[in-house]
Amino acid sequence: MKKLFTDNWRFLKTLPDTDYDTVMKHRGDFADVLIPHDWMIDDPRSFYEDGNGWYLNSFEAVEGRRYTFIFDGIYMDSIVYINGREADEWKSGYTQFVLDVSHLVSPGVNEICVAARCRYPSARWYTGAGIYRNVWLCEYDDVYIPENGIYTHAVKSGRDYLLHVTAEVTGNDGGKYKISCELSDRNGERVQIVSLERHGDTDITLTVKEPQEWSIEEPVLYDLAISLLDDSGAVMQTETVRTGFRDIKLDPDEGLYLNDEHLKLNGVCIHYAKEGNGRPIILVHGNGESHDLFEIMIGQLVAEGYQVYAPDSRGHGLNKPENEYHYADMAEDMYQFIQTLGLDKP
Repeated sequence: MKKLFTDNWRFLKTLPDTDYDTVMKHRGDFADVLIPHDWMIDDPRSFYEDGNGWYLNSFEAVEGRRYTFIFDGIYMDSIVYINGREADEWKSGYTQFVLDVSHLVSPGVNEICVAARCRYPSARWYTGAGIYRNVWLCEYDDVYIPENGIYTHAVKSGRDYLLHVTAEVTGNDGGKYKISCELSDRNGERVQIVSLERHGDTDITLTVKEPQEWSIEEPVLYDLAISLLDDSGAVMQTETVRTGFRDIKLDPDEGLYLNDEHLKLNGVCIHYAKEGNGRPIILVHGNGESHDLFEIMIGQLVAEGYQVYAPDSRGHGLNKPENEYHYADMAEDMYQFIQTLGLDKP
């Protein structure tokens, strides 16, 4: 069972290099927070200040069960403690990590402490600090399908598709169990059901007759439910993933084909410089020029408290050359630039 674990957290910010034992002497100084949480944004005058953020919570455990925490994002260098013992650490501030803490858990109430250690400079953009995405607590039987343990891949075969499914099974002692696969369409109607007896990781191939293909106009997806059953046939766990059916071909002369139909790709990559904090201002150069001509002006505007964006227009600087580029194109590019970056009243 996977459940959201974002309530009842308490938080304390400390100086860099403060260790666990020292922090535990200040339990009374922790304040209630709700996850996701960014402790840097509370004080804009102290952005990019080195520090440690400490998070405390508790959870209940039952004898004979396995427990895993899923952290969708902690910035940045984090350590997880369970009942005062270090469980593991995770260096990346941008990726999810999954932590099995079963060996550190006791029946009854258990404590989890998470340290987020931030050191700057570590990026060219605002990073935030702390547990800035969801936390999940998973409770499993001895044999279970772990987080991200299901992989699907569909290959076209005539008018049908072969759906290759791999289910990772953890904690198996070599005994047998049953795997059930149920594929349903977007209306909830069952398309196919397969039940197999397996041990170890499971690879299954389903032949799906003439499914509705995913397309840009109709991005149709199917639900694939994978159930893990014990010897008696009782369901121990069910995990559902979304999958779809599409055929992609890339020809060096003809371009991209989706489901045997030619698809033209439209888009542009605009390179830009950004400096400062404050109200956004955009500097646009003319034809035959680049944003480098704004070098002196950018420094002056940053000193006045502006956040300056200086994009290279299409066909100049690092951008792909264009045979023709009109004012209407530039206006559309700048509009999309503002929308993509979410700039407020530049």
